[in-house]
Amino acid sequence: MEAWKFVIWGAGERGKLITEFLGESQIAAYIDSDKAKQGKAWLNRPVISFAEYKIKYEECFVIVTPVDEEPILSELAIILKGIFECPIFLLKCRDMETQIFLISF
Repeated sequence: MEAWKFVIWGAGERGKLITEFLGESQIAAYIDSDKAKQGKAWLNRPVISFAEYKIKYEECFVIVTPVDEEPILSELAIILKGIFECPIFLLKCRDMETQIFLISF
């Protein structure tokens, strides 16, 4: 059985914590809304836009680890409006003092 691959939304400290938890081999890429980060590498993986995720990485689960989840959820709502429904699982992670969203498209 092939191991799951993940794309982490957020090329920052929280994304780094998730990478350390899961292991670098489990991470395919990072999504970041900051266009200055897109097209570069973060922790040896590409930083991409959500649009690129839909083209190249849609087989991967997306993990969202926001400081403030509202901007990301708003962006997802705009992108996905009327296209399709997707399950969003909210996990609270005490050690990381953040909320983690696992999204399967």
